[in-house]
This record gives sequence, structure tokens and C-alpha cells, in this order.
Amino acid sequence: MQNAGHTCTSADDPRITRAGRWLRWLKVDELPQLWNVLRGDMSLVGPRPMVPELTLEFRQAYMPLLAVRPGLTDPATLKYCREDELLAHVPDQANYYKAILMPDKLALSATYLERATVWTDFAVLARTAIALVPHTWVLQAFRSETTEPRDASERLFVEPAQSAETDTAAEYIGWS
Repeated sequence: MQNAGHTCTSADDPRITRAGRWLRWLKVDELPQLWNVLRGDMSLVGPRPMVPELTLEFRQAYMPLLAVRPGLTDPATLKYCREDELLAHVPDQANYYKAILMPDKLALSATYLERATVWTDFAVLARTAIALVPHTWVLQAFRSETTEPRDASERLFVEPAQSAETDTAAEYIGWS
């Protein structure tokens, strides 16, 4: 087990308590941020807030995202909704997060912002609601006779992270 430090948290991170694991698995650990939405500090859909040290490290790519209010969810959030489980299987979590995940998240968020409308926000919110259901329940609901994922929404739960070259924000909100 390798702790990637404070910039990312894997499923096997020793800082997470037993109760915290349940809260994270059920995805209710983000509920307190609804208060920030009600106060107007955040929006429902928009780029996720970033750890300040990563904002500095990825300054160039993150600048367009800083022009809008942060949000609770966006296509990057959907793609990496089980990020902690993914990171638990990576030997060098910190480098993987910075070299693979962060550039992809930033690209997905930037692409989404370029094309965002009220309707795409509704699509992201709907897909987020589906993603909040524990993934084992969703897999059972989506499972067919074949083992291949049928579409982008099912891939969210069964395929590991890929590069930004193969997955786009459009796939995670139904544009493609």
C-alpha cells in the first residue's frame, strides 16, 4: 500500500476511517458542499475545486476553469467517480494522478465548459444521480448477456480510466 500524499486519496489510504469509507462508498461525503451551492459559492455543475498545490502545478491548464464557479459534478467527476478504487491498484499513485488523471480531468472539464448549456448541465446531473447509486447495483441493472459495456454510461462503471484522447466530455453527457 502506498499513500500518495495529500493531493489524492486511494481506497486503501490509512487516513480514511471505517465510517469515512462507508460515506465515500455511498458518495454522501460530498453532501456538505450543497451548503456552498445554496450560499452561491459553488454551482451544481462545474469543474471540481482543486487542491491549491495542484492548481499551482497545473496553472496553465487550470486557468480557464478558475473563471467559473466550481461545481459539485462535471464530466471528469463522472469519469472518475471511483477514482479511489482505481488509485488503489496503481503502484505509484502520486505520479499516476499527476501524469494521467489530472491532465485528463482538466481536459474533460475544459471541453465541457466550452460546450456547456442548461441541457448539458441537466444531463450531467442525471448521470451523476445514476453514479451515486452504488456501482454494484448499477452493474446488475445494466448487465446483459454479453460482458462488453454497451455505451459510455455503462463504461463509467466497468472500464478503467483511459486517456483524454479516447474519452471526451461528450461521451459522459451523451453528446456522442
